[in-house]
Amino acid sequence: MRSIVATLTLLCLVIAPRVAEACSVCGAADDKTKNTFIFTTAFLTFLPLTIGGIALFLFIRKAKRIDNEIDRHR
Repeated sequence: MRSIVATLTLLCLVIAPRVAEACSVCGAADDKTKNTFIFTTAFLTFLPLTIGGIALFLFIRKAKRIDNEIDRHR
């Protein structure tokens, strides 16, 4: 079964080379598509890092506030 799928995939790529070149990563796309792809990639790379950084900042700020309240009550 795997060999049939591999053979069909290879056959599709050989028969339709323009489909294989349609990817913006391959360099076949126009500049607008490339720029959009690069922007989207950067955005999706930094989004989780930003969310994690904000969560860490809020956690530390909350911990400092709690620590200050404990010190005030002593």
